[in-house]
Amino acid sequence: MLSAVATSGVSLVAVSTVSLLIQSWMKHKDLDLKIHNCTYAYQRYEHLLNTIKDMMRSGDFDPSILYQSMNNIDNYVCDNSPIIDKYLLKYDDYFISE
Repeated sequence: MLSAVATSGVSLVAVSTVSLLIQSWMKHKDLDLKIHNCTYAYQRYEHLLNTIKDMMRSGDFDPSILYQSMNNIDNYVCDNSPIIDKYLLKYDDYFISE
């Protein structure tokens, strides 16, 4: 009985320590905001596809409204999407530097 209590106590401390380390790493890397921005982009593009389907089905297709909403979504997603530094450096090396 005593060893079971001791084993569960040790495992509880180990799990708590690991979860604390993961949480502090996520705060350091600001992963919550990055995950939120990626989720927002996915949902907005999915909503845009549904809007296009509805416009095509109803026959009320106005390209100017569609273009404006696509432009707004793309601008927001591009401005708020996470940039990964190593890929940005590879992009700069490949396309910008001569």
